[in-house]
Amino acid sequence: MQHYTKLCALLLCAWALTACQVERDPNRNGGGDHLRTTAINMPLNKVIIDHVDIVGGDRDDWKFFTITNDGLVRVVANFDNPEAEARVFVINAVGQVMSDLELPESTKQVRQLQFQAKPGNYYLHIYADELNTDYSVEVVFKEM
Repeated sequence: MQHYTKLCALLLCAWALTACQVERDPNRNGGGDHLRTTAINMPLNKVIIDHVDIVGGDRDDWKFFTITNDGLVRVVANFDNPEAEARVFVINAVGQVMSDLELPESTKQVRQLQFQAKPGNYYLHIYADELNTDYSVEVVFKEM
């Protein structure tokens, strides 16, 4: 009887473990730029090419840029794979979301945003909700 009880307990544990699906970390292969605190410095007026891949474990990329004078900032992002449902958020130095670059109906890929910027750091949070995509992003600054 004691062996039967142990066997039942082991089977019950095995069943419970298979019933619980463990989600994989979407940034297990993130490369270090998957958090705002480890964002990569992005030069102004230069196109950067990168990749996000939720299946491969690199869902989030964080970039930051520094504005030293008042001016006009234009962020342009292009995604190669529209099925990736990629998004870009522009975030200020204190973590407040300033804008979500929504997918335009006409192009399905290119997104743009323009805003008046004060001196400080700004962040781009780029991520894919599905699949994977290469992307290019550029921050154009014009001093006022």
